[in-house]
Amino acid sequence: MDGDSIRQWLSVLDSISYYDLFRIPRESTPDALRDAFHAFAEDFHPDVHHWRHPNEQAAISYIFKRGTEAYRVLSDPMLRVRYDEALSNG
Repeated sequence: MDGDSIRQWLSVLDSISYYDLFRIPRESTPDALRDAFHAFAEDFHPDVHHWRHPNEQAAISYIFKRGTEAYRVLSDPMLRVRYDEALSNG
């Protein structure tokens, strides 16, 4: 992942859904969600990017935090229902 990819993620991070973040459909199963999160973590876990410039490390950490938040919400059935309702209502 290069600096341009990181900047691209940052530019869309606040405008995409948690599903888009993990590149999965809304009807994904818990197993598919877990697998998608693990793939996301392989790319964005801050420990993998310890060698990067501090600005890039901070950006990757921000992206990863958004991913952990997304996983927490989507993996909890009650929170996921509320999130899906919020998405449907705009």
